[in-house]
Amino acid sequence: MKYYKTGVLSSVMLVMLSTYGYACDMNHESTKHKHTHMQEKKASKSGFCPAMMKMSESMKSIKTTGNPDVDFAQHMIPHHQAAIDMAKIELEKGKDPKIQQMAKDMIKAQMHEIAALKKWITEIKSAK
Repeated sequence: MKYYKTGVLSSVMLVMLSTYGYACDMNHESTKHKHTHMQEKKASKSGFCPAMMKMSESMKSIKTTGNPDVDFAQHMIPHHQAAIDMAKIELEKGKDPKIQQMAKDMIKAQMHEIAALKKWITEIKSAK
């Protein structure tokens, strides 16, 4: 059940990250539309844009290896870090106790997953 909850939380965060990243992307062609400007303002006001932009830049800077396992692991680290950063913003600005608890749980889960991903990457690189 614990892994199911973590999976659901991760899925929810993925959707949130995708939505906010899209709304924060000032260079995206669709930001010229009024609706997207409204999303951008809401995302900016909630404080998530800096975390999304940081994640986006981190992911863009990763050099792919051609190995899907390594590439996945490398890209998931900034993705999970963005979830942590956003969860911290929720703890700072949010009000709902259920969402606050989800944010706390998410921070723990994502930190654990980042550590596991980094360990796996180190092991793979040292095995070469």
